Amino acid sequence: MSAEDRQQVDAIGKLETRGIDHIPEKERHASPWNIFWIFVGGDLAFSLIIFGWLPITFGMSFWDAFWAVLVGNAVGAFVLSPMGLFGQRTGTNGAVSSGAHFGVVGRLIGSLLALFSALGFIALAVWTGGQAVAGAIGVLGGLEVSDTLLAISYGVIVLVVVVISVLGHANLVAAQKFMVPTMGILLLIGVFVLAPQFSPAATEGREYLLGGYWPTWILSALIVASVPISYGPFVSDWSRYIPRRYSHKSMLLATSGGAFIGMSMAGLFGAYTASMFLDPTTDYVLGLTAISPTW
Repeated sequence: MSAEDRQQVDAIGKLETRGIDHIPEKERHASPWNIFWIFVGGDLAFSLIIFGWLPITFGMSFWDAFWAVLVGNAVGAFVLSPMGLFGQRTGTNGAVSSGAHFGVVGRLIGSLLALFSALGFIALAVWTGGQAVAGAIGVLGGLEVSDTLLAISYGVIVLVVVVISVLGHANLVAAQKFMVPTMGILLLIGVFVLAPQFSPAATEGREYLLGGYWPTWILSALIVASVPISYGPFVSDWSRYIPRRYSHKSMLLATSGGAFIGMSMAGLFGAYTASMFLDPTTDYVLGLTAISPTW
């Protein structure tokens, strides 16, 4: 296959033409770095930032949430790390690859679980992204964040998610490579702008969700760990474009490193900002809008 033909199969601005079928070695043009960028860029979103907000709503102090985010992500990234090897070895997605272990019928259970997981994260993306758009328009335009404005904002986010998903792998990688520096810079600016309002002691002494410190902290860490692990059914969709010449070590590092760094950045920003909310149960995005300078 010529270079021009490969571009027709999986290229920016074009529809990904491979479905669940095996991707031959000669068509694989990605590297482990692609996995890294997808994880980091995909994690720098409100839909995952809220997983740092949750421990604060459970009654954790900022530093308790800080360690819950780091430990949870370390555990989750470790469990996730070998999952990328399936796509590289089999050349197809996780649902098809799992048939080797569970059979054609047995793999349907995993496929259904993956479907529910995907629907859950799409719902989070639409909810938080729509609130971000509506909240910003409300503040900048002096408008009430009405149900109509939220509905329009949700529709915009759905459209963006669907377009990138339908276009496929190459476009997803390009979008995440754009998101990493863009969102990274914005989060860094947010840390410095909001620093005068930050006080770790402000979240201390609240009632724990489960009545005690350790049960609540473990719950927080487990919820955070579930996020990297939830990528398990999907990572093969991206790693199947990586040639077998790349070592297992590079694949493990790219998968675990991208998941840990991306989710940790998102989670810590969520905990950092949520600790400034007067009411920790406030919807995260609207609470962030309220404490942010108008500019």
